[in-house]
Amino acid sequence: MLKNMKTNRATATGVPQPTWAARWHRVSDLLLLTLPVAGQAQFDYTTDNGTITITRYNCTAGAATIPSTINGLPVTTLGDRTFDGCTGLTSVTIPNRITTLGGFAFAGCTGLTSVYFLGNAPNASRNIFLLAPAVTIYFLAGAAGWDPRWGATYAERPARF
Repeated sequence: MLKNMKTNRATATGVPQPTWAARWHRVSDLLLLTLPVAGQAQFDYTTDNGTITITRYNCTAGAATIPSTINGLPVTTLGDRTFDGCTGLTSVTIPNRITTLGGFAFAGCTGLTSVYFLGNAPNASRNIFLLAPAVTIYFLAGAAGWDPRWGATYAERPARF
């Protein structure tokens, strides 16, 4: 990549210097090497015993889809406060591999209106949607895992099947 850089100037030391275009090419190549795979750049995560815990969503407005795998490992957990304060977030789709939602995972997501679970309801505390008053939870028909004492709700928010 850098060996074949064209030059057209020499410095006072006589060492050829790369042209502006060659320097930009080198910088752009380095930037490309440091960019994460699309989609994964939205999330910070940790790896533990062959599974992924997403620890933070880098807030962007609109919809978010949690990946079911990252680097070939299953995503099983959303950590505490993963989406905390993402006011522009409007909907989230959660894959069936997620088994645990950390405390306050969606706290302060005031624009959140829909959460779609593609599997059973993960283990979660009631405080995961604190200060996210407009959210409705959607499950696929036949999904299990919510506390029947909550009635037609999940984590104190309306649930639809």
